[in-house]
Amino acid sequence: KSMRLLRAFRMYRVLKVLLAVPELMVLVKGMVGAVRSLFCTLLLVLAVVYAFAIAFRQLTLGTPLESQYFSSVPASVSKLLLSATVPDQASMIEDDMGGESVAFAIMFYCFISMTSLIALNMLLGVLVQVMSVTWSVEREKVDAEFLNSRLRALLADSVGDPDVANISDISEPMLRDMLELEGALDAMDLADINTANILEYVSVLFASGVKDLPFASVLESLWQLRRQHYATYKDIFDLRIMVSSSLAGMDDALTSVSRDVKELLRLQRGQRSE
Repeated sequence: KSMRLLRAFRMYRVLKVLLAVPELMVLVKGMVGAVRSLFCTLLLVLAVVYAFAIAFRQLTLGTPLESQYFSSVPASVSKLLLSATVPDQASMIEDDMGGESVAFAIMFYCFISMTSLIALNMLLGVLVQVMSVTWSVEREKVDAEFLNSRLRALLADSVGDPDVANISDISEPMLRDMLELEGALDAMDLADINTANILEYVSVLFASGVKDLPFASVLESLWQLRRQHYATYKDIFDLRIMVSSSLAGMDDALTSVSRDVKELLRLQRGQRSE
């Protein structure tokens, strides 16, 4: 028994491997977090199996099936549970493991449930999630490349100079002319970009007073207008900065106007006194 206990401590090495690989710990934490839902699901399965076990027990009375499968309610539950969850290993669990010890059968059934039913289904869920994220990323890349090439081609056709399609910077008038071209808004709609008030957004891009902006930066800003994008803290922070700068400019303008009005009033009072 002491040797068996020492061998059991070898399982500690498995824990060390889990701690060394963060991805495995994520999966383990996911399994632990799903214990409550898994327990409720197992209860539902047991309730369904128990109900059908009673039904089969009553319906098979006096038939060959009674002595073969449904001799009692516990035997019916065991047969239905194994057939429903692990049909390929049912005979092994009942005959080999169960013939040696009930504890062996229960332990082997738990092993099959954790590996075949839980771990492999988790693997399927991870693969689906990875494929979904990969598809979204690749789709965005394709849409971004299409929008870039389409807008550059429209700009070159409108000017009549193919070299314009390779420009690195773009001015506000040129950007407005490009967005007003036939087909520009259609291309942006195909990329799922919200084109409502797009021309007003151009004024926001050049609000800092710069004459030219990098074409890639302009496309990235337009890309943030996709309908599937949600406002982030950065967007709200940028809006706060823009509003603060605008209000600061208004304060300066109002201060200047107030100074001019006071000067006019002083001059008028001086003329009246004369």
